[in-house]
Formats: sequence, C-alpha cells, structure tokens
Amino acid sequence: FAGTLVIFAPWHAAGLASWGALACLIAAVSYAVSYSWIGRCLVGSMSPVAMSASQLSGGVVLVAAAMPVAGGLAPVRLGVWPLVAVLVLGVFGTGVAFVLNNRLIIDEGVTTATSVGYLLPVVSVVLGMLFLHEPMNLRIVAGMVVVLVGVALSRRRPVRETAPVVVVAQTSLRSVAQRESS
Repeated sequence: FAGTLVIFAPWHAAGLASWGALACLIAAVSYAVSYSWIGRCLVGSMSPVAMSASQLSGGVVLVAAAMPVAGGLAPVRLGVWPLVAVLVLGVFGTGVAFVLNNRLIIDEGVTTATSVGYLLPVVSVVLGMLFLHEPMNLRIVAGMVVVLVGVALSRRRPVRETAPVVVVAQTSLRSVAQRESS
C-alpha cells in the first residue's frame, strides 16, 4: 500500500480530498473486506464456479438497480455484435477470471490472491512508460520497489521446525544402540 501511495503521490494532485478520492478509498476498503469475507465464510462451503456465479449475479442486480439513475431511462438499441462482445467479455474476461481468482483464494489463501491487486500499479506504470511514453522518475521507481518487496515479503512461507522429528529419531537410535550393546 505504501509503495502504491509513493507511485501515484496523491499529495501532488489538487483533488486529494475530493469525492473521487473518497470513492477510491471506499473501493479499496471494500476490496479488502470482500476478500477476507470470502476467505472466512465461503471457502470450503462453495465451489469456485458457484462463488463466481453468486458474485456476478449480485453485480447484475446492483447494475440493474443503478441503471435508471446512472444511465437514465432512454431506450437502448442493441445490435448483434455489441451483444456478442458483451457475452464474450462477460464469460471470458470476467466469468473465467472470477473462477480463477476464487480458485486462487481456495488454493493459496486470501493474502496471495490480494497481492495481485498490488502488482497492478507496477504493471500500469511500466505499460504507460513503454507504450504511452509517460515519464519515469526516481519516486515512481522507489514506489515500484516498495510494492515488489512488499509482495515478496507477503509470499514468504513460515519455516517449519524439524528439530522434534530429528530429536525423536536420535533418541530412538540411542535406545536401539543401548539395547544392542546390553
């Protein structure tokens, strides 16, 4: 999180205390809470496909409720190709991605799954530099390093103690040796 703050430096922008900044903060908190809730309440009780279907169905309900407010009540003209595009993007770009993400939460845990979100600013900055010729400076590089170090530290596995097993094995060997010498 600190690395992302250093990369984007919101203190340089005039709109730090704006409604947009507040919306981003609420989205980030919601993201964290949702992953924790999924890991605590849904893992083990639902398959990744069922979890994805329920998440996307909830999203459809929210979008349908917001449509009259956000888009107005103007009639919508739908053609075949826009519907095909929405279907392909919905199934492959979102549906499959949700299933894979939920599988990642189940297999690797919430911490690993959320670390992907921290890599997005790094990737976006690199792509912006390569394809849009956006400037790169020392502050941005430092922020990227902090993000990558943070993700690497979150991936560290605790070292498992093997000493008790070795001690038991040594004790057993001593017992056998003492019996044989007696």
